[in-house]
Amino acid sequence: MYENNVAKPKPIFEIKNDTISTELNNLISRYNEKERMIENNNVTIKKNEIVINEKVKEYQSLLGDFNKKYEKFIGDCRYIFGLLRTVKKVGAIAEIPDLDSLKYAKDYKQEINKISGDLLTAIAQIDEYKKSYSELSESYVKLLTMNNLDVIMEKSGIDKLLAYPNFQKNKADQLSDWFIKHYADEVIKQAFLVTTQLDNTENYTVNSYPFQPENDMVEFKVIIEPRDKIKFEKNHKTSKFIYRQAIYGGTRVDFSLGLAAAYYGKISRYEIGLDNKLAAYDKKFISSSLVGLITMSYRRTGYIAYGGSAGMGLDVIGGKLQISNFFIGPTILLGKKDRMFFTLGASLKNVRELKDGYLGLEVPATDDLTSYSRDRYKIGIFASLTYSLTKDARALIKNLR
Repeated sequence: MYENNVAKPKPIFEIKNDTISTELNNLISRYNEKERMIENNNVTIKKNEIVINEKVKEYQSLLGDFNKKYEKFIGDCRYIFGLLRTVKKVGAIAEIPDLDSLKYAKDYKQEINKISGDLLTAIAQIDEYKKSYSELSESYVKLLTMNNLDVIMEKSGIDKLLAYPNFQKNKADQLSDWFIKHYADEVIKQAFLVTTQLDNTENYTVNSYPFQPENDMVEFKVIIEPRDKIKFEKNHKTSKFIYRQAIYGGTRVDFSLGLAAAYYGKISRYEIGLDNKLAAYDKKFISSSLVGLITMSYRRTGYIAYGGSAGMGLDVIGGKLQISNFFIGPTILLGKKDRMFFTLGASLKNVRELKDGYLGLEVPATDDLTSYSRDRYKIGIFASLTYSLTKDARALIKNLR
């Protein structure tokens, strides 16, 4: 009795059947919704994977075409640069100052003929270079505008992905601009023309119009420039130089002016003595004078030539400038353009002597003694140094056309 009357404890939570059923249904509903979302996401991911793969393949195809065109362009550039180095070699040979047909045939003909063939082939290759740059530019535009990367990437990612292709295109533009700036195609064509000119023996001589040389030196003012200045102005360097050639053969006549010293040995001199009487005595006589000479010589190309001179000397006699002596003798000519003459020979001078019968005659101290003397010409030896003053002796023919 006692056990049946004991009260049973109440449960802490009391769960009713309808509550459990409701919660369970909610859980099942949410689970089913998540399953549908996962399934939809999987479908979307698969679709995106397909789009990404397609766009990546499109970009890789465009990038592969761009890289292929870039490598082709760089290869053509290397070929053009090699040709330009060859052009420099042609220029170096063509500008050898003493190059003549014999030296060309011996030392350079075989090499120039090979270069000429290479340059002729290269002229056609220049069009290939231009074509490859055009194709590269077209491929680059496609890579930028048709990649569709904006569908699968952010702009910052696209910029990073295109950074290296942009660098390659910039480098290609710089190379193309360099070739255009330096007229590479025209330079190569001109070099080919130079090789053909080098192989023509007629181009090693220049025929001028007839001319008459004058004096001892002829000067050629040579200007080397293209006949067609418009066609070759961009890649031709005009050269100018002066060529001087000494003339030889024939007789040359010079007038020169300088100083001379002559020795006449002992001559009789006179004077008024202390007793106002005319006295005579012997004295060694040396005379210096300003001399003008006319020199005839055989024209030579060396710095020393030989000839003969004749001329007159000026002295101061009685305070007056007078022609009082004459010179003649062989001459050595020194120099080509500016000439100095050294002459050694005989001199004839008027030394004047006392007339017969006047020795010991008493005369006034202030009297003019000229009336007591007479002309007497004495032969002596002289040496002179003169400088050529011949009109136009140093003049040169400036232009011979």
